[in-house]
Amino acid sequence: MAPNPAVNTDARRRGFAPAAVAGYLDRQASAARSGKSEMRYSVSSVATSFAFALDTDNYEALADLLSADCEYVAKSAVFHGSAAIIASYRDASTWAKARIDSVTYESSVRVVNDENALVTFIDHLEDSGSRHSYCCEQSLTIGPDGKICRIVHLEIPGQREAVDSFLLQIGVLRNSETANGQDA
Repeated sequence: MAPNPAVNTDARRRGFAPAAVAGYLDRQASAARSGKSEMRYSVSSVATSFAFALDTDNYEALADLLSADCEYVAKSAVFHGSAAIIASYRDASTWAKARIDSVTYESSVRVVNDENALVTFIDHLEDSGSRHSYCCEQSLTIGPDGKICRIVHLEIPGQREAVDSFLLQIGVLRNSETANGQDA
């Protein structure tokens, strides 16, 4: 699946859309300060902000997007609560960046319906002259408050095996404990 340039977070890194992400977070903070129980949001803006926060390792922004009781169903573990979920993502990124010379992230977002979106993540890996791009997807459910309440990791057939082969080629052994259940 080719990334959609309209929501490709790589474009945001080049300065095309950070205002949209910041604007969403500003509106969310303003609604919280005013005591409004409901705020207007779009599934697209929440999902795009989520993808951008992960692409840029911005865990503070990620925290603002997750409900306190959010559930993340990862490949080999289930995480409950925003703190545990953020730790999982942070640990996986730290694990990869500590072992691979160059790791960059890209993503695209597809809105499924009024409360769900599908994010395609592409991890571009380069080490010792070898390159690999690993793709996976995550299904997001957005609650009525505009916060993400459920995340489900979805493997794309063949992708896990291909990244494992790349890691072996560059001499990196996967350790799921180090990657906090996320199998970075």
